[in-house]
Amino acid sequence: GATLVLDYEHESGQIGLMNFISRSDTRSVFRNENIVNTGDDIFYSAKDAENELNVITNILSMHQEIPNFDIDFRLSHTYSESHNPDDLSFGFWQDFAGFSGLGDLTKTYPKRIASLAQPNSSIAKFSSISTSQNFSRDRALAAALDIENEFMLGSYISGRIKFGGQYQFRKRSYNIDFGHGGNHWLGGGAVETMLSYYPDMETYGSSVTLTNFIDDSYSFGDFLKGDYPIVYPINVKLMRDIMKIIRTKGEGHSNSLHGSTIHDYRGREEKSAGYLMGTIHIGEAVTIIPGVRYQNLTTSYLGNRGRVVPGGFQFSDTTVTIPHGYWLPMLHIRYTPLSWLQFHFAYTNTLNYADFNTIVPRYDIGSGSIQYNNYLLKPARSENMDFVVSIYSNEIGLLTLNGFKKTIEDLIFSERTFLTDLSKYPDLPQGGSQLYSFSTFINNPIPIDVLGIETDWQTHFWYLPLPFTNIILNINYTHIFSEASYPRSELHNTYDELGNFIQTVKDTFYTTRLLNQPNDILNISMGYDYKGFSGRVSMLYQDNVFKRPDFWKQLRTISDKYIRWDLSIKQELPWYGIQLYFNLNNISSEEDVDLNPKNKYPVLREHYGMTGDLGVRINLGE
Repeated sequence: GATLVLDYEHESGQIGLMNFISRSDTRSVFRNENIVNTGDDIFYSAKDAENELNVITNILSMHQEIPNFDIDFRLSHTYSESHNPDDLSFGFWQDFAGFSGLGDLTKTYPKRIASLAQPNSSIAKFSSISTSQNFSRDRALAAALDIENEFMLGSYISGRIKFGGQYQFRKRSYNIDFGHGGNHWLGGGAVETMLSYYPDMETYGSSVTLTNFIDDSYSFGDFLKGDYPIVYPINVKLMRDIMKIIRTKGEGHSNSLHGSTIHDYRGREEKSAGYLMGTIHIGEAVTIIPGVRYQNLTTSYLGNRGRVVPGGFQFSDTTVTIPHGYWLPMLHIRYTPLSWLQFHFAYTNTLNYADFNTIVPRYDIGSGSIQYNNYLLKPARSENMDFVVSIYSNEIGLLTLNGFKKTIEDLIFSERTFLTDLSKYPDLPQGGSQLYSFSTFINNPIPIDVLGIETDWQTHFWYLPLPFTNIILNINYTHIFSEASYPRSELHNTYDELGNFIQTVKDTFYTTRLLNQPNDILNISMGYDYKGFSGRVSMLYQDNVFKRPDFWKQLRTISDKYIRWDLSIKQELPWYGIQLYFNLNNISSEEDVDLNPKNKYPVLREHYGMTGDLGVRINLGE
């Protein structure tokens, strides 16, 4: 990567030009073991993926002072592309995993299930090949203009008026070509090709076994502290060699029409906004900041819509254009009765737009299920009120206490229900009485209230004797309360008087916390600054983030407590503006763990370990 920043200052303003370019090439190897104790199965797989990522950013900014006005103007351009030229994965299936006769293990701790599994590479049959190539582009052009003017009304009232606008145009596209092959029941062309070039491969039934693909040179080490052992590292180089042979021979692998079309998209977004705000000072104690902004986002995306039919897959494409425009008023009032005390009230309105992947007009109809993107999703809107008390002095530093309330409408979340009547979705095929498992994204029709308290203390112990004079301390703590209602569909099975089986769906709701809300967040940072040296040790504590809502508590997901320590050190050297820096992230190698809130069993456990950065910066001067 490289960054070039140019600045020019003249008598009445400044001009700045920032240019950034970055390229990264990443290769990732994923090895997976999936234990399905209810089916007495173990599935093994490996995936080899390479990614090329290119990013270019250009920003031109200008500040110009003219009589009575200050003008700020910005132009920006951002382009990124991501390319995976040839991802490859192989899968294997073992149909006797050692769980037969052990009874119901559905309430057993996951680590116990992993210890009961009996992996056996000699009966794990080659089952599948999947390949993919994908390419995505994202380009955004934006312009913004801000104009500001100061005013005086007598000797008691003064302030500023500011107005301006912004326009952004963005284009996105994504294309994937997906292929598959292999068949562990019939052997398939891929197995025949393997055996023709590797006749000594071990077989089981009509397929080759996992034993042939074990990479003895690779070790999983102490994966997740040994609680979930993976015993068979798959040889990725052998996968690649075999795939070259299969492609050359042309047997055992074919392109998938479904996989190569259903996720393709292209489209554009146009965002425009205009605002007017004022800053009014009444004496030295009162400041009022009123304002209003109008913001519109118009999205236009093309997506593919398809359904599985006997013998294949049928699809068509469509383009949907949807505008979303909103008025967003705000008001800030600051009152400073004493030099060390300030009260601040804020009323604001904010938007959270749906991820574009949820509004691309795509649907995928299977034999008994429908995956449906909801292009009519509205942005989630939040009406926010904050009341902040701030105390500041040389000895205390800055101490703030903030109480806040947010009322969120149209919260976006995923929903899975059961439908027989599809009339609510007229773009879907109508008619028939089949019951579908229906997955989509919806706006919550029930508003949600979120309340919380946040405290923050920032101080510098300048008044202590050396060497404690240069100690810096920052502490921030937030506690959040919420109650959210989520729609729920209940499937009822009954019989009428003639004994006919009847299925009905009843719409209701259930109440729990706000999605993605933590109960507690604590940040502590302690530092030391002395001449050209600066060091910081920081700690993040977060607990009980609500990650998956469901009516049944045993199907919900929360996060376990997370405590992370980081270290950052900088030292300026006395030559040529050279600065050394050293960072350590996640010093204690804290794991990310999600839990089942009912039995506290782990649902997801991720270990990233500690990472570090060591580098040199050179400042060429001003």
